Amino acid sequence: MRRLILARLKKILIQTKINQRSRSLRKSSKTRQLVAIKKPEFIISFTSVPNRFKTLALVIESLTRQELPANEIHLNLAHQDFSDLPSSIRATLEQSAVKVFSVDDWGPAKKLIPTLQRSDLPVICVDDDLVYEPTLTKHLLIQAQLFPGNVIASRTHKITKNRDGQIAAYSDWRKQYSKTNGPSPDLFATSGAGTLFKRVFFHKDIFDFALYKELAFYCDDLWWYFQTIRNGVEVRRVPGAWPLDFIPGTQEQGLWRTGNKERNELILQNLLKKYGKPF
Repeated sequence: MRRLILARLKKILIQTKINQRSRSLRKSSKTRQLVAIKKPEFIISFTSVPNRFKTLALVIESLTRQELPANEIHLNLAHQDFSDLPSSIRATLEQSAVKVFSVDDWGPAKKLIPTLQRSDLPVICVDDDLVYEPTLTKHLLIQAQLFPGNVIASRTHKITKNRDGQIAAYSDWRKQYSKTNGPSPDLFATSGAGTLFKRVFFHKDIFDFALYKELAFYCDDLWWYFQTIRNGVEVRRVPGAWPLDFIPGTQEQGLWRTGNKERNELILQNLLKKYGKPF
């Protein structure tokens, strides 16, 4: 009986080692497969204005040090600002392989729209007044792999409704919302914190400059939200906390301080009147 028990134990031990070896080989194979996956292609895109040119080097440094580097970094400048870019800043941009484009003045929306017009690649939209964590693009692209049909945002607000079911005023939305990650139609991407878009996400009106100027000039995020939700595309938030690291001295002339708070309310009503409730 004892010999029989020992023989069974020996057989179990041998089988256990075989199973462990098999699992190890499968894991190694999966690891090799993951390593072999092609690096995702994407562009980082942003804009700037002359009073922020002097701090562009800080933004660029954080964008070029991403753990998952972009194929290209595009800086879109309005025609009237392009010629004002100092030679020292141009040299820094060239050394960092940043491509600078002179574009029509879409206001803040020129950080994205001209890039969408020239490329089919996914575009990560950022701002010129922030320093970004080196993991930004990696986290956005991970979520884009998991949710390929959604806008991927680092930072979101939650769109709220009044008791009568109507969309509440912009000032009443729940800012920097992080209790759920979506995808959901009531999540609103604040694009400058780092947001991934694809051209196919948007309704064709996204490129209608006259309509944009009439309805939403100076409020690009609202324009993009309505033109994606009209196309059935919702926002997915990157899980976790993503605090904003503003560059000192860049906020004095920001849109928020020069009237955008009031403009947002007016533009929201313009868009609701034009397109109706988004959900």
